[in-house]
Amino acid sequence: MRMQFWRETLQDIYQENPPHHPVALELAKAVQRHKLTKRWLTRIIDDREKNLDDRAYRNIKELETYAENTQSSLLYLTLETLDIKDVHADHAASHVGKAQGIVTCLRAVPFHSSRRQVFLPVDICILEDSPSFDLKLY
Repeated sequence: MRMQFWRETLQDIYQENPPHHPVALELAKAVQRHKLTKRWLTRIIDDREKNLDDRAYRNIKELETYAENTQSSLLYLTLETLDIKDVHADHAASHVGKAQGIVTCLRAVPFHSSRRQVFLPVDICILEDSPSFDLKLY
């Protein structure tokens, strides 16, 4: 339901009829002022919705995709607010966003483990049990 609210709010914002919600009104101002691309905002909502089921990522590629669609999308929007239109800046934003997403996942390990949850990619966790895996993440 939370994501549906934001989907409808985004639709209303781009139809220049934002709801009277403080965050929606500020977002509408930013969209108008900076001509923000709806696709980046939609990607964030879509991937956050997919991630609400609290499950581990199947593999590192899945984590990278999530980070690209959320963290990198925020950086693309930041570039738009700065009126930077450059393929090299976009490329850097993609890599930085993926790195931010992976680091966020790693930083959350103590918090999640205290609740007996694991969100690290399963393929990496399986490697930990392998005798040939010699990288320790602690």
